[in-house]
Amino acid sequence: MKSVRIKLLMAPILFGAALFCGTGSARAEQLPPIVVDVPFEFTVNGKTLPAGRYRVTRPMADSASVLYIRREGGTEGASFTTNAAIDKSAENKAGLIFHHYGATYYLAEVVTGSNNTGYRLPVSEGERIAARVDRNSNQKSGTEKTASQPEKAVVGPKSK
Repeated sequence: MKSVRIKLLMAPILFGAALFCGTGSARAEQLPPIVVDVPFEFTVNGKTLPAGRYRVTRPMADSASVLYIRREGGTEGASFTTNAAIDKSAENKAGLIFHHYGATYYLAEVVTGSNNTGYRLPVSEGERIAARVDRNSNQKSGTEKTASQPEKAVVGPKSK
């Protein structure tokens, strides 16, 4: 009798857990590949990648915060961890946003083109240093720009 009660109590709990896990996976799979031509060399997750055509995807369907960028037709690529971001004032277009300091570009955001949602990369130590150097050189030259407001380069999707 006890085993029947335990089974009756466990069934809804297991069903709820399965639903909960399934929902997260379904949500994570909603990133269609984003293909863009990046006309400059850039850095992501400490790795410098050459200019070229890149595809951003989710390497694992069950990971909502890890993305992968790979050069099409090549072996260059990098995985990176992100934080979800929503910008209600942004255009609803897929693309990549880079922060630009001097001659160096850092991948900063991946915009999905769906409901103004995207993925923001954490600022790396290399980018912090570049921002500090750029800010100091701009202050010496008389122009002012803060590290919290870097120059941005936006790269949109490539038509197929």
